[in-house]
Order: sequence, then structure tokens, then C-alpha cells
Amino acid sequence: MGYFELLPRIDDLCNELDEAGFSAKQRESMLAVFGNYLNEWSEYHLNEFQRIGEKQDRGAHEVLNQMAQDFLSASRYSTSTE
Repeated sequence: MGYFELLPRIDDLCNELDEAGFSAKQRESMLAVFGNYLNEWSEYHLNEFQRIGEKQDRGAHEVLNQMAQDFLSASRYSTSTE
């Protein structure tokens, strides 16, 4: 997907959540919710690809799935201590 670079980066979103006054636990929840939301769209595009076979659906599934995993990973580690 050519527009992947235009999507917000997780670090930028975390910084904005911090600036907005979100606690670490709230940030963790927000990242998890967004990751799950992206994962649902990823599954939708995978189902459409399997049903119709459009290459755009396969590409959308791959990108959304990767983003979902990145957000879910960030949510798991957002409250960890170093």
C-alpha cells in the first residue's frame, strides 16, 4: 500500500496521548482498542480477498494486520518499566 507512510506513527500517537494528559493505563487501553479496531478491518479485507480475489483487499489486509499488531504490541509495553 503506497499510503502506509502517510499513516500516523505509534510513537507520535503516544506523545499526543501523553500531551493530552492520558495516564499510562489509559494510553494502554486506547492503543489496544485501536489495535483491535484495525484488526477487525484487516479480517474484513482478508474475507473479501478470499471471497472475490481482489489484490487491493489482500494488500489492505496485510497493512492493517501489521498496524494492528504494532498497536497491540505497543499497548502491551506502554506500561512496562525499564
